[in-house]
Amino acid sequence: MRATATGAKSTLSGIARLVSDAQAREAPVQRLADTVAGRFCYGVMTAAAATFLFWLTAGPQLFPQVLDPDLAGSGWAAVEASYHSHGAGGWGGGAAAAAFDDDALLSSSPLILALRLAVDVLVVACPCALGLATPTAVLVASSLGARRGLLVRGGDVLERLAAVDTVVLDKTGTLTEGKLKVLGVQVARTHTAPEASGIGSGNSDTPEDAVLRLAAAVESATRH
Repeated sequence: MRATATGAKSTLSGIARLVSDAQAREAPVQRLADTVAGRFCYGVMTAAAATFLFWLTAGPQLFPQVLDPDLAGSGWAAVEASYHSHGAGGWGGGAAAAAFDDDALLSSSPLILALRLAVDVLVVACPCALGLATPTAVLVASSLGARRGLLVRGGDVLERLAAVDTVVLDKTGTLTEGKLKVLGVQVARTHTAPEASGIGSGNSDTPEDAVLRLAAAVESATRH
């Protein structure tokens, strides 16, 4: 026994490579999203750094109640009294109360407060959804297509499919299996005698059977 190819050269491995290459092929909208997300990251990091520096230096002087437990307690008590006087949901469903968050008000260290607020900015403004949405959609679409025998050559192909209104397919191997079979026979009725048409008068074949027999005789001598 002699091996002529390794497993990596098999048809199945070739299909797997095609699918992998298609998933790695970026769509124009994906490149745009990556560019925007990359530049947006610099803005987010700048905003987080500015938030950290502000609350580490000027913030405690401008808003001393954030770090002073006494002022924090009185401020929270005033908000709580206002909440009860207006009734539940009377001032934005707790939006004002959120501004006097317990942990933020009772933080006594400017460094911890500045760090927490900077991290909050990073978490809220992170453009991860922008950078992951398009690759995830391309990955899922190409995987589902591969499961159904449809190879999508890349994300750019998926993007162009949105504008397609006509699909042209190769006949053999795509829409058909290359295995022909007769589904029906329709004989043209003429006034020609049976002997003239090559169908013997003594033969018990029906006209349809006779046509099939003649077609088989012709087919046996050709490879088309």
